[in-house]
Amino acid sequence: MRLIRNLQSLRGAAAVMILAHHMGFSSVMTKSFGDFAVALFFVLSGFVLTLAYHDRVRQGRPLPFFPFFSHRLLKIYPLYILTMALAWLLPGHYGGVSAILPDILMIQSWIPDMTIYFSGNAIGWFVSDIMFCYLLFLPALRLILFRRRMFHIIATSLLLLYFTIIAVVPYSSITYAIYIIPPMQFIPFLLGIYLATLPILHPDKGTPSNTDSHPPTERLTASPLRANLLIILSIALSVALMLLFPFVTKRITLASYWWLPTSCLILALTLTDNIPTSITRFLHSPLFIKAGNLSYPFFLLHLPYLSFTRLLFNRFELHITPLYEFLIAIPILFLLSHLTTRYILTPLTRHLQSTLL
Repeated sequence: MRLIRNLQSLRGAAAVMILAHHMGFSSVMTKSFGDFAVALFFVLSGFVLTLAYHDRVRQGRPLPFFPFFSHRLLKIYPLYILTMALAWLLPGHYGGVSAILPDILMIQSWIPDMTIYFSGNAIGWFVSDIMFCYLLFLPALRLILFRRRMFHIIATSLLLLYFTIIAVVPYSSITYAIYIIPPMQFIPFLLGIYLATLPILHPDKGTPSNTDSHPPTERLTASPLRANLLIILSIALSVALMLLFPFVTKRITLASYWWLPTSCLILALTLTDNIPTSITRFLHSPLFIKAGNLSYPFFLLHLPYLSFTRLLFNRFELHITPLYEFLIAIPILFLLSHLTTRYILTPLTRHLQSTLL
């Protein structure tokens, strides 16, 4: 699968948004960044993974579960367990001894106890959830490709169940019941899978038209002006919902509130990736592509980094505003992510793959 440069840059932007959310800014926008970026990551993960395996599954070529899942596990687990151990060594983390085993096994998000699902490196719950999504990816993709009507029935039932749960769950339990538990986050992941199977993204797989030789994507984004407009409208939708964020119940903003804007943004950036516009040229810059490549280590390293630096600030009585702390953290975290990837993760992953697979 070719690299969709717009989406790669979007990954980097989402990682920075999560950092901004955890800085504790008081603005409306930054308070919404965390929920938006998490929803984006789940939808985007299902979307990109589907684009990578769509043709292979559609053509009926073998794709055994074990090689697929073990490959995903070896890409994710080494950095996960490294940052989890690092977080456990730093003071101020959630959880006691009882949380260590769930963290090691990546099952903490199945346990409805905040001292466990937020234990160690608190964002480890996301990795626990995404591994559950990977478990269901292949059957979900095959269902969408070969049993689409059945999928629509199942998806409708899931949505009805989802909105019933968020309506009746006690307010004190909504963070876990809506945001943390893996089956709830599988829904945006499934949405990403579905989006990536839309015919507009695979014009060569459909029946040729006798009246129009241009594929739908070309007709939609043929000119740079149209492409720019599509991107701007998708960004405007996201920004508008961020501004409305304080006026909407948490039962919605924790997840489903962001499914539409993240879907529109992902589709807009995918459809315009090959159109040379001022926005795509900006997103295709090597710096932003590199930031996207480093988004996963950036994401996992940022909370241990904040814990460590704030410990130093308190120790030496340094008073730094959240804005300056944020601006300093971005280049340092990207540098740490680069060094970690180059000198630890890449050699370790290659060794594990050659040894175990």
